[in-house]
Amino acid sequence: MATQADLVQKVLEELTELGGGESVDPDDDKLVKERYARVHGDLARRFLVDWDITDDIPDDALDAMTLLVAYRCARSFGKPAELRMHVEGKAMLHDYRNTPWLPVPAQRIVNF
Repeated sequence: MATQADLVQKVLEELTELGGGESVDPDDDKLVKERYARVHGDLARRFLVDWDITDDIPDDALDAMTLLVAYRCARSFGKPAELRMHVEGKAMLHDYRNTPWLPVPAQRIVNF
């Protein structure tokens, strides 16, 4: 199980905002934890997380949550919000929950 502090560390490393041995800035910690709460809430409404926001994060879901939270934090750190992070994170989370997921391609609306 991973703590929210572990998640913050991994998210900042994913965004290359933190190098080895560096400590987390309190403002960055607050931002990442706020975004985690939003992501967790969105996923809980879709039944894609099976732990409470105050619980530790299951090891098997940590990489997925890292990517999803990093995607939500990227612009705040001046980084591009790479769709890859969202798609991979969502796919990994569905693997964790053992539910099928396929990205839906954009569809063109045709009026008759």
